[in-house]
Amino acid sequence: MAAFLSTVAIFSVGFLIRPLGAFVFGWLGDKVGRKYTFIVTLSGIGIATAHHRFVPTYQAIGLAAAFILSRCD
Repeated sequence: MAAFLSTVAIFSVGFLIRPLGAFVFGWLGDKVGRKYTFIVTLSGIGIATAHHRFVPTYQAIGLAAAFILSRCD
C-alpha cells in the first residue's frame, strides 16, 4: 500500500507542477521566441538524462546509487 501511495503522490506532484511549467515557458516563449524556448527545454531534458550516465552503479557504491538517482529526478 505504501508503494502505491508513493506512486500516486509522484504522479500528483507532476500533474500539479505542469501548469506552472507551462506558464513559465509560455511566458518565456512569448518574450524570446518559441524556437529558443524549445531548445532550452530540450537541452534541459538532454542534460538531465546525460547526468544519469555519470551516477556510479549499485556494485560500486551500493544503495547510495538508488538514492542519488531518486534525487536527480
